Order: sequence, then structure tokens, then C-alpha cells
Amino acid sequence: MSWGCSVRPVPLGLPVETQMFGFQVLKAVVVAGALALMAGASAAATIGFERITSNSPIDGSSQLQGNASDHGATVQIVFEVLAGAQGGANITEIYFSDLLGLFTPRPVYVAHTGNVVFEFGGNNTPPELPGANGADPAFVTTAGLVAEASGNNATGITVGESLTISLNFAVDFDFNDFLAALENGDFRVGLHVRSLADGQSDAFVSEPAAVPVPAAGFLLI
Repeated sequence: MSWGCSVRPVPLGLPVETQMFGFQVLKAVVVAGALALMAGASAAATIGFERITSNSPIDGSSQLQGNASDHGATVQIVFEVLAGAQGGANITEIYFSDLLGLFTPRPVYVAHTGNVVFEFGGNNTPPELPGANGADPAFVTTAGLVAEASGNNATGITVGESLTISLNFAVDFDFNDFLAALENGDFRVGLHVRSLADGQSDAFVSEPAAVPVPAAGFLLI
């Protein structure tokens, strides 16, 4: 005897047991689809930032964004500067605080747009995120998990440009651990941004990631 794998409508008038079987199969298909949607949604997260120094008269945090995606043994993060009030905003140093040891030392270059050129895993200038004590809790840079524009402002990330880097997971960690660490602050990203209003620079620290969730309709079903 062979079983078909398609789900067909159950005509009215059939025994209750047959109708219930058809409903259970349809319910299982819908639940499986919702779970698949949830699993796919967990494969990416958008990282926003908050300012921890106040040198510039304008807070440019809304222009800063990181888009993290799951690549199995690695996490790739695309850093970009969005259009906004601070037209000259320029990310020149990136710092990571990895309190759990999720990643092996040294980020890896993946791609860039525009004039962006960064060096990875060395000693940033400055070596620590400026104003690190202004974060709550204080931002502690993990040695080796840093990146710096090789030509300062000339090769930093400005409006319309981006830099994609990869972080390699240490043994026994995966993307779900990364998302949890972003949420509770065990993993944070720090940005030093130059060329802000009045020629000032400011430091920014990541906020909990915004993780996509399935549509409410699927969950209700």
C-alpha cells in the first residue's frame, strides 16, 4: 500500500474520523510552514546604535546600521551609513566586545563599496573605543576583534558606502548564541565616527538586535 503526500479537501458527509484526519494533516502542514518561517527569520538581525559621547551637536545614531547574517561557521556583518542630517558621518574604527569568547580573534574582510579600505585585527587608533566608560556597562574591547580604516577619513565608511566583515565562531557556538549575546549585552559592537557636525567625532555602541519574526497571521493559525 502506498500513501499520497498531497493534502486534499475532505468532502462533507464523510465519517467524522475521516474529516478529523484531514484537519489534522492540514494543521500539521500549516504548523510546519510557520516553524520554517520562524527558522528562516532567525538567520538575520539588524543592529542599531546609541551614542555614548556628546561631542557633536547632532546625534547621528539613526544613520548607523549593521546587518548580521548567519553563514554557518561565521557571522557576516554589513556596516553602512544611511543618509541623514550628518552628511559627513564617517565610520573609521570598529570595536567588538565579546565577553563569552564567541569568536576567534581577528575579523575577516569580505567586501566593500566605494572608497572603503579597512585593516583588521591590529591596534586601532585609538586602541579602545573612545568614551567606553560612558556605555552601560562600560564597553570592553576584545583584543584582536577590531578593524580600522587604513586611511582614516579617506577610506572610512561614509553615506552610501558599506563594509562587510566576517567573524569566525569558536567551537560549540552558533548564530543563536550570537543573537542571545546581542540581546543581553555579552556581545556588543562599538563604532568611532568622525566628520560629524562641527568637525566632531562621537562613539556609538550597539543596541539589542532587531530579529525578524513571523507574521501574526501565521502564529494565530
